[in-house]
Amino acid sequence: MKNLRHTTSEPGTNEGGFTLIELLVVIAIISILAALMTPIVGSVRGKAQAMQCQNNVRQILLARQMYVGDNYGNMVPCRPAWPDDPKGYCTWRWLLKEMYGLGEAVFVCPSAPNSYTEAGRPEPFAPGKSDVNANYAHVGEVFGNDSQSRRISLIPEVSQQVELVEARDYWSDMNMGSFGWVWADGYGVYGYWHAGKTTIGYGDGHVELKKLGATVTPRCQWDTPAGPHDGATHPEYAAMLEMYK
Repeated sequence: MKNLRHTTSEPGTNEGGFTLIELLVVIAIISILAALMTPIVGSVRGKAQAMQCQNNVRQILLARQMYVGDNYGNMVPCRPAWPDDPKGYCTWRWLLKEMYGLGEAVFVCPSAPNSYTEAGRPEPFAPGKSDVNANYAHVGEVFGNDSQSRRISLIPEVSQQVELVEARDYWSDMNMGSFGWVWADGYGVYGYWHAGKTTIGYGDGHVELKKLGATVTPRCQWDTPAGPHDGATHPEYAAMLEMYK
């Protein structure tokens, strides 16, 4: 019969476990790794959200182009007639949602802290209920701010024409005169959620992620029917530089 020997640990030892110092070392290493990974995870998430935002704008631009094709070269009005609305009209966003089946999520930037709607606003030109929560507006100087449709043939270079911009405001149309608008937080009405850049949709359907100032100078891409010019001469340009560095 095998002789079984009973053994005991020496006082102060911790066989098969961790000492307090070892546990503290492990916790410290995990904390350091977590601190190193947090900005990486945040950066990856931010890039993914920027890509989703650009995809949203592409879908909206495609629907707007489909409208032009279905309406003999006429662009979608800013606030077209809509009999089901208490005021008799809707926003272009609502119209595209209803006509071409765009989901409401397409109109919201995933990086934006809030989204906004014209519906129910007290202003006389705001629809009663027919708008979506959104972060995208079209350029009113070219695409209109009323119920009238404009001809796309009036735009000399659609590839250089800003059509959609990210906005922190409820209006479905924005323009260069909006550069000077200031919110309570000291910033303007345009979105800058992608590392200081904004998603810009152009008239030919392509999308760029860029600084807002790059759409203004050396060549203005906002009101190109006015002819090639440098937007730095606009009275609101200085305000834009201050808020969208």
